[in-house]
Amino acid sequence: MDHHARRREQLARQLAGEGLDALLVTSTVNVTYLTGFTGDSSAVVLTRDRALLVSDPRYTGQIADECPGLETHIRAPTTKLHEAIGQALSRLGARAAGCESAALTLAEAEALRDSAPTLDWKPAADRVEKLRMVKDKGEVAAIREAVAIAERAFTAFLGLLRPEDREKDLADAMEGYVRRCGGLGCCFPPIIAAGDRAALPHCPPTTRQVGDADLLLVDWAPPGRPPTRAT
Repeated sequence: MDHHARRREQLARQLAGEGLDALLVTSTVNVTYLTGFTGDSSAVVLTRDRALLVSDPRYTGQIADECPGLETHIRAPTTKLHEAIGQALSRLGARAAGCESAALTLAEAEALRDSAPTLDWKPAADRVEKLRMVKDKGEVAAIREAVAIAERAFTAFLGLLRPEDREKDLADAMEGYVRRCGGLGCCFPPIIAAGDRAALPHCPPTTRQVGDADLLLVDWAPPGRPPTRAT
């Protein structure tokens, strides 16, 4: 089952109800959610019956690997992204288009308006996010895999923990364990805090040695799991 195609279909069905011919998705997270493409500097143009990934020549090979069969509009190196988006929307004959107001700066919104001056834009903040609230089978499988990776990384972390290790060194090591166990990285820089520092929210790691501390906070935000306290 192509989970990405199914998500695009669900979103496309909403366009008629809003009186839209197309929807522009520019949030990097949402582009990945709808296509599987993990690069940046790209956008999705979605109509009621077509989906177009607007990108540039750096990513042609990656797009072929990550989302084969997806229609693309590859802009020339001298063409800016907003110009390519305007060209794509004009080519598709769109007259009214939605956009992600939470994912656009004012400058980007003005550039898009200038690139397609005849287009009627309808901003909204959470069209894709509302779909993401309900996890499909693909997302559930990804979450389970991420939890398994986090568990393996934490097991390695505990097995190699030494009293002379410093908070900062352990934070750096945790990122490496996650990658070695199959992950792409952490959601945010790992937080390692020993002793009384473990009570500090968002505690930045220091050069302090963990020593014989009776409490060690290890927080690297594995999906679906709370921070872990090792004693």
